[in-house]
Amino acid sequence: MHHPSHHQHQHHHPQQQQGVDPTQALAPGAMDQLYGQWFDLADADKDGMVSGIEAVAFLSRSGLPKQTLAQVWEMSDTDKNGKLARGQ
Repeated sequence: MHHPSHHQHQHHHPQQQQGVDPTQALAPGAMDQLYGQWFDLADADKDGMVSGIEAVAFLSRSGLPKQTLAQVWEMSDTDKNGKLARGQ
């Protein structure tokens, strides 16, 4: 009986993927559509704005540390009004 050679099994290493931007694989406008869907999910009261409370509830699902989430909020709330509008 012939056993397959170990050389026939190629293993893919994660470091080979480091230079690849996953958004490049998406159709034009796909990221905008995805962000729009996320905004709609985060906008719990459907007032067209995501408040800090809504953002905490939505972003906490990510499992990221609170400090990281605070940094995301700081970068996102560009006009510092405590709310995010669609497209902000």
